[in-house]
Amino acid sequence: MRLLVTGKNGRIGWELRRSLQCLGEVLAVHLSEFELVEPSTLPAKLDALVPDVIVDAAAFSLRSIEARRRSGGASILAHGPPEI
Repeated sequence: MRLLVTGKNGRIGWELRRSLQCLGEVLAVHLSEFELVEPSTLPAKLDALVPDVIVDAAAFSLRSIEARRRSGGASILAHGPPEI
């Protein structure tokens, strides 16, 4: 089984990476590798990874949300998740 874990460097993501290994292959990604603010890229990335299960442990901090807003970057929090 292939398990995709987002937020690999966070507290929860790190623990999930460690604890889910007994269930199969853990594919862990960081926000910079799996850019959630570009929803149009998600289907192709999911097709490439071919996960059986997705565990979303990624989190946005208030600091990162504000930094994206100031830089003019879009946010999935403002637009909602894409349909996949």
